[in-house]
Amino acid sequence: ALDLPLGRPVLVSAATPGDPRKGAAVLYQALTKLKRPNTILLQLGGATPDNLPGDWDHRVLGNISDPRLIRLAYSAAVAHVLPTLADNLPNTLLEAAACGVPSIGSDVGGVGEAIIHNQTGWVVPPNDPKSFAETIGAAFDESIEQAGSRRRHCRSLAEALFAPAKQAQQYVELFTETIEQGGVRAAVGGVDVVKSREAA
Repeated sequence: ALDLPLGRPVLVSAATPGDPRKGAAVLYQALTKLKRPNTILLQLGGATPDNLPGDWDHRVLGNISDPRLIRLAYSAAVAHVLPTLADNLPNTLLEAAACGVPSIGSDVGGVGEAIIHNQTGWVVPPNDPKSFAETIGAAFDESIEQAGSRRRHCRSLAEALFAPAKQAQQYVELFTETIEQGGVRAAVGGVDVVKSREAA
């Protein structure tokens, strides 16, 4: 469906040259250091950069809205790479995990909350192409058994922590706990008002 050759390692990333915060430059430097030009980089969103070595197979999928194609793109990859320099809890990490794909992400913001280091992926220092290159290489070198186990962990994590029903349940529990602790603080007309449990 994606017209990818079999037997070559694939990475998927949403880091695009148009958004420096996403760390595309870090990823491209890492790929150069990796010295495995048979790697295919699938880029979700954005345009083709002009600073990749000529022997890299870089395929830009653009902005995809079809959930089936998004699943195929993640599932085709050995790993999802997020070299972000600043972020909260990126959806791409949750999407990759839901597809059973480990992520390699920068240790910033909430990235470490969506990746269990050495289990569902790897958390590496931000803005560190060398660490990204080494970690990508390690992911490529895993045995079929190791990779399969890691993919199962990813899917289990997504189902246990990030499924929509689970998130909704956690919100209900949070709101219930807040109300039971005595009140809800709200801003009314610029004034802080503490509502009683009964009023809430």
